[in-house]
Amino acid sequence: MRRPEQVSALLQHAPINEVWGVGRRLFEQLGGMGVATAAQLAEQDPKALRRMFSVTLEKTLRELRGEVCYVLEDGPAPKKMIACSRSFSERVTELAALREAVASYAARAAEKQRAQGEYACALQVFIQTGQFNERERRYANVATVPLLTPSSDTRDLVATALAGLDRIFRPSFRYLKAGVVLMDLVAPGLAQTDMFAPAPRPGGERLMAVMDRINAEFGCGTVRPARVPPAPGWRMKQELKSPAYVSRWDEIPSTNCL
Repeated sequence: MRRPEQVSALLQHAPINEVWGVGRRLFEQLGGMGVATAAQLAEQDPKALRRMFSVTLEKTLRELRGEVCYVLEDGPAPKKMIACSRSFSERVTELAALREAVASYAARAAEKQRAQGEYACALQVFIQTGQFNERERRYANVATVPLLTPSSDTRDLVATALAGLDRIFRPSFRYLKAGVVLMDLVAPGLAQTDMFAPAPRPGGERLMAVMDRINAEFGCGTVRPARVPPAPGWRMKQELKSPAYVSRWDEIPSTNCL
């Protein structure tokens, strides 16, 4: 609808309560001023409406006049960091179990990063014990590891995360949580790399693309690094999790009508 006469006719027949941002209270206040349609709202003085109500209503008025005040976005802005972390179902004391968890989180973060189409220039890994049990010793630490070559390859990111974990792990603690954060994300070809850094793995992008397609079709974790177990004992318990009504078709409530 681009012709001015069409827009004018629509505004004249549109009740004021159908305009975005006009709720019940505004509807009553504007009605007391004799404003009943969108066309009548568009004829008001913008500065006066701003003083009497809000800048939001002023912008709505200007939008009705054809002025752009709210820019429509094609999609969400790319994330600057991508994180994956979970609390364990039970305390973890062994380095081997922590390495499994960190490898799992790094692999999942790598999948998210590839879906965004970017590369990580650095990686952060953290571990921590419970912070509220006074009878347990507390410990928390984080390691930030730069990547010599920006990467979205799961193998590179898992290896980097495990190297960071080895630096901060301390025995004799009961760990409750771990996580991986991919940092300094850049688009392909925009990262300034070290000319002496090792070259990316040959065929790595194609391999990751195939792995992502398989996991998308047959389920997350169908193809995974060997360090990632299929059903780890430390995995967060979710037996009492609420159904995902808005994101999973198979969990939408259904009823049979006779």
